[in-house]
Amino acid sequence: MNLSRSQTDLCFRARLKTHSERGRGRMGSSAVRGDLFAFAGLWERWKDPSGQWIKSCSILTTTPNAVTSAVHDRMPVILDKNNYDLWLNPGMTTVEAVSEMLRPYNARVMRCYPVSSRINHAANDDPECAKPVELEVPPQGQLFA
Repeated sequence: MNLSRSQTDLCFRARLKTHSERGRGRMGSSAVRGDLFAFAGLWERWKDPSGQWIKSCSILTTTPNAVTSAVHDRMPVILDKNNYDLWLNPGMTTVEAVSEMLRPYNARVMRCYPVSSRINHAANDDPECAKPVELEVPPQGQLFA
């Protein structure tokens, strides 16, 4: 198993805290200053029984911080910049050091805001997807309809 990191400037999550909230919008989480951040990941390649190479990867998750807990019950492990090299070091075997890196990211340097449903379509791969949007509030007469 190999360690990897993936950099991004925004993490999208469907707002799905409960089944009844499905479809109520997408939320974006980002660093307050718009800096890039890196997810902790694992990757592996192996041969299946027919001899074909399989490449697989995953992004590790952890419990949510105060920013993301309103949106979902977990969040990606976001690595502190000071830990990038340590995470990628194949010789690093200290369980305590790894455990420290798998904690929720500092909520004080993150923000969460609604984003357009344009993010639901892979063809929409542009900065417009990351722009904050106003949540639609149903007219008063439709609240309990």
